[in-house]
Amino acid sequence: MICHSHLKLKKRKAFTLIELLVVIAIIAILAAMLMPALAKAKLKAQNTYCLNNLKSLTLCWIMYYNDANDVLVPNNTSGANNWIDPTQKVNALPGATNTAPIIAGLLYPFNSSVKIYACPTDANKNIGGTLVDPVRSYSINGQMNGMHTLNDGYGYPANVKFTSIRHPVPVNANVFVDEGISIDDGFFEQRVDPANWIWDNIPASRHGVGCTLSFADGHVEFWRWTYGDTATLASKYVYGSQITESPADSDLARFRTATASP
Repeated sequence: MICHSHLKLKKRKAFTLIELLVVIAIIAILAAMLMPALAKAKLKAQNTYCLNNLKSLTLCWIMYYNDANDVLVPNNTSGANNWIDPTQKVNALPGATNTAPIIAGLLYPFNSSVKIYACPTDANKNIGGTLVDPVRSYSINGQMNGMHTLNDGYGYPANVKFTSIRHPVPVNANVFVDEGISIDDGFFEQRVDPANWIWDNIPASRHGVGCTLSFADGHVEFWRWTYGDTATLASKYVYGSQITESPADSDLARFRTATASP
């Protein structure tokens, strides 16, 4: 004979629809609470990856001048024998996906990895109507053995040797920049004309609205933008043009000081 109380007990082991909905709602709430933390952790990991790339490239830059009697690796906008081959620019195809200009560069023998030349968030970029992952995201400040006319007229000739890096001193002197929409030939142009406050090239705005940079002493930094216009520079930029700002632009002032200063 079947006990009726036993049947009732067995029936109560199943979840009701309301109980299932409550569990699902709790899971959804927990997921919603965790998502911002997970997104923040991912952002932090990508930023760290980018900083490590710049650290590796800067070590290559240091090893180069140690092997070249203190002469910094050339950083010109044309010609052979540069830190990368600047003739195939990454703002157009096939240069955007071509690793040959990196491999042909003078820094490549010091760390034979093309992956350290690109930021992990610089992906799915629309170039010529095609979504690509560019092979290079970084450029070298033009003051580092670049065009010798860029800031000569303002009293700051380009640094040809490491020992000539005095204005500013190495710990404050920018080398590599995570470059934004203006990236092309590997030369980051930043003038320090006291009469004109301009962005010649545009730094990137990634990793929580900021830019990664390296310095001549070998350390790396993340600069979070503090001036309202900096994060929107990409929307104003026209290739080959300049963007004029005021001396109140704290981010531009910081870049100028890291390029050439008393």
